[in-house]
Amino acid sequence: RVAEGEAAARGRHFGYYADQYGDRSRDVPKVRYDRLQKFDADFADIGYALTWGFLSAPVAACNLVTAMDNSYLQFNQPYLVRHVLLDEALNAARKVVYLRGKAQALLGLGELSVLEANYETGRQNFHEALSLFTALANKQGEANTQLALGELDAREDNSTSARQHYERALDLYRVVGDELGEANTLRVLGDLDNVGTDLSAARKRYLEAQQLYQSISERLGQANTLLALGNIEMQEDSYEVAREHQESALLLFRDVRDKLGEAHTLRALGELDALQGNYALARARYDSALALYGSIPNRRGVANTLMDLGDVDMEEGQSKSAHQHYETALLLFEAIRDRLGEAQVRWRLGELACAQGDLNTASNQFTTVAGLLNSIGLAQDEAGVKAKVARVWLDQGKIVESITLLVEALTYFLEHGLAKDAQEIMDSYIDSYGLDHHWPEVTLTFRFARRG
Repeated sequence: RVAEGEAAARGRHFGYYADQYGDRSRDVPKVRYDRLQKFDADFADIGYALTWGFLSAPVAACNLVTAMDNSYLQFNQPYLVRHVLLDEALNAARKVVYLRGKAQALLGLGELSVLEANYETGRQNFHEALSLFTALANKQGEANTQLALGELDAREDNSTSARQHYERALDLYRVVGDELGEANTLRVLGDLDNVGTDLSAARKRYLEAQQLYQSISERLGQANTLLALGNIEMQEDSYEVAREHQESALLLFRDVRDKLGEAHTLRALGELDALQGNYALARARYDSALALYGSIPNRRGVANTLMDLGDVDMEEGQSKSAHQHYETALLLFEAIRDRLGEAQVRWRLGELACAQGDLNTASNQFTTVAGLLNSIGLAQDEAGVKAKVARVWLDQGKIVESITLLVEALTYFLEHGLAKDAQEIMDSYIDSYGLDHHWPEVTLTFRFARRG
């Protein structure tokens, strides 16, 4: 009887928390920030209650874990805690053949894998989740998984596939009437436009998303969109407007206790400070962002911030410190297979080598950059890097190789209607080397380019 009474008490204990925090799942994706402080106070007890729930009420326990993962856990607990709880939920769902719970747990584990840069595992989890949601005719789950797959493709610089997933997610969110999902998808579509330098299209997407976020009082979404709008203003040299957006975003991120968003915003403010020549403040912002990224942990954020600190070092003439920051960032970019990040930091190491007269290292770095850009389909950037390699080779006396590569780069620009870019490259060569007066092969190249 004592055991029965204890079991009943534990059942009531679990039921209380399931009612309090398990009332929302990925089918109702709205974060309630007003309950975060209560979550803090209750979290240890919730963990204890779940040990009973997984054994005696697995469906409710699965729903509670996935509900918490989509709100409290992702902002307030280490990745390891999330892993443990989601793995428990997945095992429980498998045992009782709770397909929706299994799909939800797989989606959560996939998102966590992506954050940890385990992209292959993340993709496998997403595809398994998508198959389950499709079989269950769960359009909300399908939409959430399509969005997650798009974000993974965007991380791996596959913008075409990312856009396809986003468009599918957008259609599904509109079918089920999920305004938050619709707003999130509009925002990431804006990110794709921004990466593609279509700032007008990006701004339009962001403003559409912001209107939806405001209509449902979604502060995290508003913060992310303000940060994105600030980045556009910064690209257009509207620094004061950019700062206003970013500082508003920072307050919102802190309000909802999103450390990752806070770190991103501190980094953006640091970039703005650096652009305006306030390097001491920029360094302080970057150091704060670095500490936040490290506490999450988020290796991509750490790598990008180390690269930013290297840039500040270069501006202040501290080339040794810059080299250390860049090399550490490179190791991280390689570890998480971020090819664009690797290309960006290798470009900086190549420029640093040029400045120090180490042309062999510079040539190797720039050549690797060109290959990385080719692998992710950034042909225009690749052509620009080839022109840079050609310049280094010319300085090394590799005249024939330099001319061949220069012609290849110029041909790309001209064939794609980028005559202005070709002209700028030619002018820089003429100014630096007086090529019109030396090698007839180069003169023919210039004539070809001008005729084009």
